[in-house]
Amino acid sequence: PQCMAETPPEFCEHMITTVQPFDLPTHRHQNSSENVDPNEILELVHAWGHQHVGALGMELYNEQTGQLLCRTKPLYGTGDTPGNEAGFLVGIPPCVWGPPPLAPPPRIRRGDLLRTVARYNATVPRYGVMSLWLMDAARLLPRAKLEMLV
Repeated sequence: PQCMAETPPEFCEHMITTVQPFDLPTHRHQNSSENVDPNEILELVHAWGHQHVGALGMELYNEQTGQLLCRTKPLYGTGDTPGNEAGFLVGIPPCVWGPPPLAPPPRIRRGDLLRTVARYNATVPRYGVMSLWLMDAARLLPRAKLEMLV
């Protein structure tokens, strides 16, 4: 929804949010021969937010702990060359974890709930706003699994 005319632009924001399991297949996509353990711990190594024009940014939270896992801020073009078109969303830098010098990957159970918060500029009407995350996770190596028990 568009903000009322007297709303200062810096306060004119539309927020959408959803909570979903980290990595549990849906019934219609689940392979019946594969059993998925909702308590299996995975390491989140890459999270890339996806939004459209008008986006102000996204946040990804662990719903159980409240921990902010990733925050993105879109990049808008400033020129007229391909890939830098003024006013168009031209990129969203991802959050990446790994070995040093990167931050260590967050460890998350497959069944843990994650909250997505997406923010859009609401100074003009926008229809069909959306957001989603593209994420990569890695299974723990056997040694890392043993360390989790200690």
